[in-house]
Amino acid sequence: MCLDRFVAKRERAGRALKRGGASVSLPLDFAEIERELAGAPFGEPPEDYFDTEWTRHLLSSAVDTLRAECTAKGKVIHFQVFERYDLHPDDSPRPSYADVATALGIAATDITNRLAYARREFRRIVLERLREITATEEEFRSEAFAVLGIRL
Repeated sequence: MCLDRFVAKRERAGRALKRGGASVSLPLDFAEIERELAGAPFGEPPEDYFDTEWTRHLLSSAVDTLRAECTAKGKVIHFQVFERYDLHPDDSPRPSYADVATALGIAATDITNRLAYARREFRRIVLERLREITATEEEFRSEAFAVLGIRL
């Protein structure tokens, strides 16, 4: 009888919400995790893969923010110039200012100013994001150099 009550009490306590009764227990398979990490694309070390993906995400997020800000400020053409000139696919040659101007229906002389504005804003957005996630000024400077190639 004592054993039955003990087991019943343990089961009831195990199901209690404050003891994690609603949570699902998952076994950790460390061998499987190690195999996944070792199989990073192109055989690169997991740290390098993480850095590459983190940088890609940071820059992609900054592009989305720049698009939203330019749209809100009525400067959609600035973003379009930036997108066509700086965000072209790597496998295609970079278009000339005249090509971008023709495609967007603006004067070629306007390309420089609009591109400078978009680049300045993009840099500001990336640096703001880096400032938010870094703990020290030294870490911020190191990340800014790693991501944008600039020394602050």
